[in-house]
Amino acid sequence: MLSLARRILVQDGGWQGKGNDPVYQHTNTFNQFPFPPFGELEPSLVKKLRVASEDLDQFRRAQIKANPGLTLTDMYNTLEALRLEENTDATELSEKDRAVYQSANIAILKQYHDTLDEIAFAAYGWSDLSQALIGKQGATKPHQPKSQEQKDLEDELMYRLVALNKERAEEEARGHIRWLRPDYQNPTGAQATKGKTADMDLGAVAKVEKAPWPKTLPDQIAAVREALSEMGEATPDQIARRFMRANHQRAALVG
Repeated sequence: MLSLARRILVQDGGWQGKGNDPVYQHTNTFNQFPFPPFGELEPSLVKKLRVASEDLDQFRRAQIKANPGLTLTDMYNTLEALRLEENTDATELSEKDRAVYQSANIAILKQYHDTLDEIAFAAYGWSDLSQALIGKQGATKPHQPKSQEQKDLEDELMYRLVALNKERAEEEARGHIRWLRPDYQNPTGAQATKGKTADMDLGAVAKVEKAPWPKTLPDQIAAVREALSEMGEATPDQIARRFMRANHQRAALVG
């Protein structure tokens, strides 16, 4: 995922802990995220996206393997510190960041992400935003010091993603699904029903890992409230399917 999209994913997720830390929520972010129209892109651009993504993945795996104890969190915290230093008056990297920077080749990680971001902007047709946003801080930790220009352009990016999301929702209501992996998600080539998104329509993208059903009543009520906040309107059975327990027991509470 391009780092700018990761920034949106974090901001559109949830919050927890004493510090109100951002957390990723699969249902609110990945399931509803409007990806580029892959079926309409030039094959060469799709290939560039695939190659750049694979290169990034292989590079990160190689760094983890070569540095026992190194984590992706270490790598991306250092990348964020590097970008903050390059774009603001922030102090130099901490001793830990400098060590990770050297051992894990963070400068190369930055190049991989900048390249992937540039291709992703082109895939959306939004290259007009790329020069001002690529390589800027905020992808890993969104609440960073930013110029007004960066804030304004990130807002513009958000507006475009929201508009594209609405456009895709309207398409799906008409029965047009833009499959990410049609051979896997819709192998039979079945047509969606207009005005309705069935379980088949969402395919593997809509599969949500079931959470354990809380044991105490207050925790159960809190879990149902959280599910409703994520799903919006939902039936008792739809909420019940999000948890690992007999459906009649869960539905009895949420109904």
